[in-house]
Amino acid sequence: MVLRVAAVFLAVLGSLGRASGQSIFDADFATDPRPDWTFSGTGPAGWNPSGYLDMAVGQSWRSPSFAVSPLEYVRISYRTTLSAPPTGYAGMVSTVSMNPAPTWNFDSRSPGPTGQDLIADDYRSSLATAAGWTEQTVYSRVQQNATAAAVRFHGGSGATLRIDDVRVERVTDRSAVAAWSDATWAQRPRAAGLAAAPELPYQAAPDRFAALPRTDARLAAGAPVTMVMLGDSIVNDAANSAFDVLVERSRPGSRVNVVTAVGGGAGIDKWNPVNATYPFVTGTVANSSLRFNEAVIDQRPDVVVIGGISTPATAAGYQAIRDVIDKIRSPSVHDHLGYTPEILLMTGAFGYGPWVASLPGNPAEMGNVRGDPGLVPGSFAWNKAWCPTDQLDPLATYEGDYRSNLLRISRETGVGFLDMLGVWGEYMILAQGGSLDARVVNGAVYDSYFRDVIHANTFGKELLGRTLAATFAPVPEPTTIGLAAGAMAMFGLRRWVRRRRV
Repeated sequence: MVLRVAAVFLAVLGSLGRASGQSIFDADFATDPRPDWTFSGTGPAGWNPSGYLDMAVGQSWRSPSFAVSPLEYVRISYRTTLSAPPTGYAGMVSTVSMNPAPTWNFDSRSPGPTGQDLIADDYRSSLATAAGWTEQTVYSRVQQNATAAAVRFHGGSGATLRIDDVRVERVTDRSAVAAWSDATWAQRPRAAGLAAAPELPYQAAPDRFAALPRTDARLAAGAPVTMVMLGDSIVNDAANSAFDVLVERSRPGSRVNVVTAVGGGAGIDKWNPVNATYPFVTGTVANSSLRFNEAVIDQRPDVVVIGGISTPATAAGYQAIRDVIDKIRSPSVHDHLGYTPEILLMTGAFGYGPWVASLPGNPAEMGNVRGDPGLVPGSFAWNKAWCPTDQLDPLATYEGDYRSNLLRISRETGVGFLDMLGVWGEYMILAQGGSLDARVVNGAVYDSYFRDVIHANTFGKELLGRTLAATFAPVPEPTTIGLAAGAMAMFGLRRWVRRRRV
């Protein structure tokens, strides 16, 4: 079933509209791409005189940089084939924003053509593959602090990956990104016994904007909204899911500007400044490149989304989250911006995977929604992984129960709360052909939402992004029946009150 979905997925994406806009990069590999393209990895750099790149296990090619504008979308098309069927990951494709000056998201381990200029991946996913040369397409949003970008291809295991005809175009119509997102979601993997893939098991609460009234008002008015996504690489995956164009579709006239303030493995304890007032000062050498002022406050965010899986599930980790909330809402930040940014606290999502049957211990203890179907409701493992959102206990005594502790923090501080893990977990249960009452494990389906052992691929990003899009969609207007029922209820309440007074 998964292979069939991949083949159809490729066909759908290959048929999407090609009139995106100005072409800003082309490579057909008719001649040796070096030294313009940067090769890394062991063994000989693969270029076939027939006109394509070869990548063995552990090898990668990175394109020359091309000029981009902050927050714009680009369309990347290319062709792939394999020398033999893969025994593992076929490889990955990524786009990366670049800036020659040190800035937030700066990765000193990745020197580029102008020095250490890598900011962070805008988009990274495992490659969908099929027999023969296959057209592939992805859309990627440029980072806010970028002056240039590049495309990278990474070899996988079991077969040589071949790449040809790479083309990057500037997107002039953001609805094309939404159409690509829809086509991707329509082909999401599922268990073979399911007639259709499950729908997103998430209905955003009617009062979800109680802690985000300014954000809601700006979206409703068609005003631009700046959303800073703060945390680690899991937050980066959620940010790079094209959810912004889905929100814009549900909020006509609006524009969502997504700023990714992320670092690999950077929990909120790493982002937490040492002082309590703006301008903030970073703490240790380990987090000195996570520039809180530049990445968060100086972006003038309307809302800051705090999330990820890297914050320790300890008293110190929870205190760091409270500290960052207090600092974002401090009078000094209000004085600097002229308003106080709103905050949405988000639980982690994709954590450990793909499915490994021999993994020691209870997989659910590691934060996964994939393992032991016999977990006892109310146990630590249940609360951590399987528990539906509406069953979370904000008074739970488990220090390691990250989800319940975040719910408690959100209620005590008055910020928004989104249980991303709860949504993802329930969806994965359904996609594997189970239910909350009868869970099953289907490793092939589970794996098909990952690009590596930690992170989401395109399908996984869609799951994260559509959860965010539903969260920021407008609250539906009451129906006529609902209004009538409410009126009758109020009428009955008034009569009851009058009788009580008599």
